[in-house]
Amino acid sequence: MKAEKVISWVVLIVLIAGAFLYGAYREWNGRSREVDVCRAALTEAYTARREAAYNLLTVAKRHLNGENEAVLAVQEDWRQLGEAALSAASRGSQALTGDAQNLFAAVQETESLQTDERDKAYILQLLPQMMESAGIRVSSEEAAYREAADDYNASFDKYFISSFLASLFGMDRAPGLS
Repeated sequence: MKAEKVISWVVLIVLIAGAFLYGAYREWNGRSREVDVCRAALTEAYTARREAAYNLLTVAKRHLNGENEAVLAVQEDWRQLGEAALSAASRGSQALTGDAQNLFAAVQETESLQTDERDKAYILQLLPQMMESAGIRVSSEEAAYREAADDYNASFDKYFISSFLASLFGMDRAPGLS
């Protein structure tokens, strides 16, 4: 009879511990999904910004030498925007703002642009709007990601026991932007 009581207590403790582990996992999994949704939206925004930069590079290379300093700077920003690490993509996006302005100015000074009406309209009107709207979208998505990641990471630090248990299931802190 005494062995049966011990077994029932052990089973009860195992069930309670299992329920606690399962609850911690579900909670952290839900929070992690929120961060993942923000990360996916940010990645899409980086992709849109990268496409606009590619369009700028395409037009710029028709009118400038491929070794032009402004072209090379935007190429490097474009490359960084394609990086998987959010911190590298964020740096590329931030640098692209100034580098794109320099490239716009360099292309506008070329004689060949003045004679090419299609590229001239594209460089002076459409492309700056594309770059600006993509930049605004990136800024908005970066702010949303930062907020979600900061909340998640703060909770991860605050609730040490449940975050430790969640880390046993592969959960970890959200990566920062820079």
